[in-house]
This record gives sequence, C-alpha cells and structure tokens, in this order.
Amino acid sequence: MRTAFLILLAANGVYFVWSQWLAPNPAAAGSIAPRLPTIALASEAPPPAPPPRCVAIGPYAKSEDVSRAGRQLESGGYQPSVRVGQGGVTTGYSVVATAIDSAAKAAAALKRLRRAGFSDAAPRMGSGRGMGVLIGNYPDLASARAGVMQAGHVGVAADVLEVARTGTQYWLEFNLKKDSTATPEALQASLVSGGETLRVEACNPARTSQ
Repeated sequence: MRTAFLILLAANGVYFVWSQWLAPNPAAAGSIAPRLPTIALASEAPPPAPPPRCVAIGPYAKSEDVSRAGRQLESGGYQPSVRVGQGGVTTGYSVVATAIDSAAKAAAALKRLRRAGFSDAAPRMGSGRGMGVLIGNYPDLASARAGVMQAGHVGVAADVLEVARTGTQYWLEFNLKKDSTATPEALQASLVSGGETLRVEACNPARTSQ
C-alpha cells in the first residue's frame, strides 16, 4: 500500500513538472495576438515633401526701390534676398505716334499736339514702321499711358515704347510660404516698382541648391 502511494505521488509530480514547463502552451481561443512592428519596403514609403518653391521678382534698376520692396515682403512673413546682375534696365518710356505715312500727316499731327500742350512733340524717323512723331518722354508707365490717352483726345493714335539701357539689375528671391494662397503674380503686383516693369521667374540655381 505504501509502495503504491509513493508511485502515485511520483506520477503526480512528473505530470505537474511536464504541464508547467514542458507541455506546449497554445494561445487561448479568442485571445488577441501581440502587435508586432510592420516592415515597409522602401518603394512603399511616402515620398518626401517637396521643397518650398523659390521665385524671383524684378528687375529693379535702383537699390532703394528693391530695398523698399524687400521690406514689403518681410512684413508679409517672407525672407527675401537680393540678387545683383547686369541686364537691360528701363530708364523711361516714350510715347510715339506711329504709322504716319506722309510728311503732311506728320506736320498735321505735330500741329495738333503742340496746340494741346505737347511742347516736346517732334518728328521721329527710323522706327521701322514708317514715319512717326515723338509725343514725349515719361519717367514711368502710368504717366506714359496717360500721354497716350491725351494724344488720342486730339486725334493722334500713339504707342508706348520702353527705353532701356544695359546696367545693374536687382532681383528679390524668396521662398513661397506653404500655407499661403498668394501667387507670385499677386505678390508682384503688390510690390513697389519704381516705374520698372516687374517679372516673375525662377530663382538663381545657386540659391535653390542651398
């Protein structure tokens, strides 16, 4: 009897050891699998955000004009830098009556213009568009356009011609803000120009690579 009891006790001990440390332990039904980190392929990674677009507005012929425009951009949260180079610089505008095909018509136009107060009106040759009459020279585009309208009131049709020379140009280069809806063209229209016709173009490649 004692021997049977000892054998039974030993069997229970062996089963306990087997059940606790040796037997497989399958996950209970309905249990939640552990969250393991997923591995994404390089081709599945989202593309990097594009860099801010850099634009240049100019050209300015005077350093004081580009400085004023730069302060305008800074007040709007931009960080402009000034690029200096050489190129065609607008020095003014000429208002010219063109397509006058005879000396008699040129003389009649001069007479009407001078009566209307255009004291600088003078014959103009070599325009490539026949004979012409120089109505006057103006420092900025707005006053030149006003001259065209005044000449039209006395029956003389005219055009505006830009007068330019080679000289120092100043450009404002800056990054557009990601959260702004302002277009480069809208910013261009809001900036002081000093009489120049401003353009929008891409920044110098040396700046965009920084």
